[in-house]
Amino acid sequence: MKTIADVRIIPGKSTVVACGPPGENRWGFYQFPDMWRAPGREIFLAMNVGHDCEIGQHEPSWLFVSRDDGKTWTRIPYEQVDQSPPAVTFSDGSQVAFGETHYIYHVHSYGPYQQPWQWWRCKELGVEPCSGLIWDAYDNYQWLVYRYPDLPEKARQMPMAWRKSKNDPWQKGHCILDAPEMLLGGLGRPWWWDEKGNRMYEDIPPRIFRAWPRDVVVMPDDTLLWVYCSVHPASLGRKYMYWKVDLFASTDRGRTWKHRGVIADDTDLTTDGYSGSEHSLQVMPNGDLYCVMRTELGDHQDSTQWLAASRSTDGGFTWSKPVEIAPFSVTPIMFTLANGMVALTYGRPGVYVRASGDSGKTWTDALPVVGPSEAELMKDKWWKVRYDHISTNKISCGNLGAVVTGSDRFLLAYSDFHHRNEKGEDCKAVLVREFAIQP
Repeated sequence: MKTIADVRIIPGKSTVVACGPPGENRWGFYQFPDMWRAPGREIFLAMNVGHDCEIGQHEPSWLFVSRDDGKTWTRIPYEQVDQSPPAVTFSDGSQVAFGETHYIYHVHSYGPYQQPWQWWRCKELGVEPCSGLIWDAYDNYQWLVYRYPDLPEKARQMPMAWRKSKNDPWQKGHCILDAPEMLLGGLGRPWWWDEKGNRMYEDIPPRIFRAWPRDVVVMPDDTLLWVYCSVHPASLGRKYMYWKVDLFASTDRGRTWKHRGVIADDTDLTTDGYSGSEHSLQVMPNGDLYCVMRTELGDHQDSTQWLAASRSTDGGFTWSKPVEIAPFSVTPIMFTLANGMVALTYGRPGVYVRASGDSGKTWTDALPVVGPSEAELMKDKWWKVRYDHISTNKISCGNLGAVVTGSDRFLLAYSDFHHRNEKGEDCKAVLVREFAIQP
């Protein structure tokens, strides 16, 4: 069995994908990178250029492509981006894919490139909330809670496609999620800041980000697993929203999904729950399931921010109580590499990489990619500021994108709020860097 001492994290050189203009300090602009590999093996990267909210200013996102595993990048129009839904391959070579398009983080959430099919519009569906407005713990949104079974049957059908092999044409249809107890959060009233830093809000037609299988994991017996974050019932009696994490499984190649286990739903270990739709599930080299989850879901005094992890040894039916494996937790991304090592990245206030050689039982110390070490940051918490409309006093958004590039390596996309451009000017930038994880 490998131990911490047996694992090495070997960073490569960073490559600048794009820089924002010097002096740009608005939160949300020139940050929030997302990166994914398309069926043609190209790697695409997206950068948000707009406020981190439904309201405010939203310019068209910047999109890039690399055809040499991240060594060079070319900016391209949105129309040239391959948005094919990720394909999941079964043991016999057949494939399944979910959703009408790939979901691009932030690009599809706000601004001109939103995908209408990705949202349930409550008024159009004739569904009513089971709550009044409830704040999130960033004081950025007021949410409405809806019961999933109240959605019309047709709305609960999720787009999917399947084919016998990667050389056959896709056949389109739909799948069904059986979740009679699930509660959903609907956007009701977003808040942001105007150019002078004053708070403002708008009432918008309530809508819910649609549930469909994303980041699907396939087990050796072809069972499909999908982790989903939903509203904790305790939210109905709280001042702020609280989130829980469940595991759904399909044993008929994605056509029906049923609840398999609760990954995290306690209300005593975190201030606002788990994930906020930022989690990562992997099958460990020893066969266990391991899930890491964000807990930084607000910034009130004493809000939790640590990275939570839970393990299942029975295929996802039961899960261990979440434990802390790192002090920070935004956008955790985890890979089980072909060489038997496990890579883990996460962020905010900086960006960090860890590795494990024993299926996540122990982890290396964090390698800081942007910003000081975790130990230094925990000693002096100058970085612990309220969420607001500026990024001057922050290191990185900490939101990440990552793609496996080899049996022992992966490519990481991240933001650096104090990068020096070619003229030596301070600016926000998005960079990529390859890391090897070796015994």
